[in-house]
Amino acid sequence: MPINLPDTNIFIRFFAQDNKLQYKTACEILLEQKCYISDLVCAEVVYVLENHYSLSKIDVIDPIIEFIKSKNFSCNPYLLGSLVLYKRTNVSFYDCLILEQAKFNSFELQTFDKKLLKIYQS
Repeated sequence: MPINLPDTNIFIRFFAQDNKLQYKTACEILLEQKCYISDLVCAEVVYVLENHYSLSKIDVIDPIIEFIKSKNFSCNPYLLGSLVLYKRTNVSFYDCLILEQAKFNSFELQTFDKKLLKIYQS
């Protein structure tokens, strides 16, 4: 069975439930099929749900974490850590993604962002 790469719109239709036909299709893809969630799609989903649908960080992050933990989903190994870090800190999801990617790959993070650097060095 092939692995699907759902785009941002699939996730948004699933969470927003604002189009019944697209919601049904999104459910079939996300709940019944094998999927890979890319870093970029995850970042877009977080941004859109928080900024255009006014959902809280918890209401956005917890369901995405549940998707990633399910047996039908796969992703980069640092994506889950990025979501968890974002949930418990006051830095952007983009910064959490960069930080976790740097840690996972043993890269030296270079930044002028003192808050991000403090988290990276802790």
